[in-house]
Amino acid sequence: MLIKLRCFLLSTLPLIVFCWFLNEAHAQPIKLGRISSEGLSAKQARKVLDYVFEHEKVKPNLPHTFIESNSLVKDVDSPFSKYYTFVLYHSDPNAAALSNLGWFAVSKDTGDVFEIHTCKRFQFSSLQVIQRKIMKQTGKTIDEERQLQEAVDCFDGVTLQGKFSPE
Repeated sequence: MLIKLRCFLLSTLPLIVFCWFLNEAHAQPIKLGRISSEGLSAKQARKVLDYVFEHEKVKPNLPHTFIESNSLVKDVDSPFSKYYTFVLYHSDPNAAALSNLGWFAVSKDTGDVFEIHTCKRFQFSSLQVIQRKIMKQTGKTIDEERQLQEAVDCFDGVTLQGKFSPE
């Protein structure tokens, strides 16, 4: 019985590893174009957010669903001055109301992405590759954003999806 279990595990392990690899590799890295030393443009930040949506299987293009973009806050003292924010809404055709499905922030300096209401920070290997390219151009790091993050209410307990590795 133990030999059958071992044979089963040895024969299925390569398949499991291959499926994990396909899941991580299915989302092709996005092309952001030239990244300024000043950081991402609003259009580039939206591409990063769309990439996260694709990975998380969020479908912002469904009927009655739309994204409202908020430009960068001009007040340099605001913790949001370094972030583009996007609100994902659903408009129920049977009700006169909008449902807020998420309020997302994308750092212009690092490409760090999180949902503000739930304090969920999105991290996965192919996103980290993109973030490293952004940080190489801006000279900024995610760790340098800690003070800004702590200034936003929910950042005291941001839920990380894994650990960001710089290399």
